[in-house]
Amino acid sequence: MNYWMTEKELMAVKRRFPNVTSWEAKKDFFSSVRRELGMGGRQYVLAGAHEVSAQVVPAGDHNYIHLSADLNNTRRSHIQGGVAVAGMGVIASAIGLTLGVVAPIAAIPAAIGILGGYIVMRRRRQRLERVQVGLEQVLDRLEHRELRPPAPRNELPGTLSRIAEEIKKNLRV
Repeated sequence: MNYWMTEKELMAVKRRFPNVTSWEAKKDFFSSVRRELGMGGRQYVLAGAHEVSAQVVPAGDHNYIHLSADLNNTRRSHIQGGVAVAGMGVIASAIGLTLGVVAPIAAIPAAIGILGGYIVMRRRRQRLERVQVGLEQVLDRLEHRELRPPAPRNELPGTLSRIAEEIKKNLRV
């Protein structure tokens, strides 16, 4: 599970306890670029959480796993975004009124801004649903034993292995 969270979800271990591990989004440049560009055909929805934790409870010959995600940071960011969009509309209307635009016309940016702010705030529900599906997918992969790290290979990765093979061929080693 740790392999999946660190390599496939671009998370870093935050804390480790005997039965609980928590992860947070990796903050390095390359991980941020991979998340923003959706490299690897993934959305990395779990990286949007403040913290993701897994608790393992042994139960005889099998284990129970509880996954949870702390999404308090999304509430704050969606409220701030919605207020900013609404505020820009109201400011545009105020500027229009100051410049002498007729009041019904000047009210249009405020109405659009308020509607846009409401839409931004409502999008949090979609984000929460995507994170819940992401957690369920991790549990499905764990249940079907798809979370194992790949077997170690004794070759250099990618381009370096091809260059090394070409050098070996030319030197006939």
